[in-house]
Amino acid sequence: MPTAILWLTLVLSLTIVILYFMNYTTHIPSLKLEGFVVKTCPEGKTTYITDDGITNCCSGEVINNHCENVYCSLSPGETNSCTNVSINRAQRRNEEKCPPSISGDCRNYFTNRNATVKGCSKSTLTSDLTGPSDPSQPYCRFYDTVEANTTNYDSCQNYLARFNAVAGLATCTTNAKLAASSTDLQTCKSKATLAAP
Repeated sequence: MPTAILWLTLVLSLTIVILYFMNYTTHIPSLKLEGFVVKTCPEGKTTYITDDGITNCCSGEVINNHCENVYCSLSPGETNSCTNVSINRAQRRNEEKCPPSISGDCRNYFTNRNATVKGCSKSTLTSDLTGPSDPSQPYCRFYDTVEANTTNYDSCQNYLARFNAVAGLATCTTNAKLAASSTDLQTCKSKATLAAP
């Protein structure tokens, strides 16, 4: 009877661990930005004021205060606000630039104003999307060269390797305990050494 309870506990624990990692690596968090407001048109867009006094951004030519391709609106209360457009663009960039296969659990893409620092952060971003709001949270950077991405500890390539090693270690340890093999446990211990920062 105690062996059956032990096995049931082990199977239940393993199921919880597997479900946690499945949810952890497939869930894309929504972008959270408090106080983020766009006050100027994005680069390459033309600001104009309509006959009704609404300030918009145009993706084309403005003729007599009219635009055929309105990009977004800077006026409060408009459905296609530039703030919402920017947040949606940032969310798409998060999904493109920071998927789990590239940056592990760091899912919020940031770039500084002159695009010299780019990366992914586990923390929410600053209100201008130029960096992590909490620098103590994990983050990783994209460098311009293969060598820099390989040699810099904080590169997303190296962060992902550490992230996967730790995730693999948890699975390995659980599987080795189930198998109760000293060889499997030794393999896990060597992975733990590799995963250590």
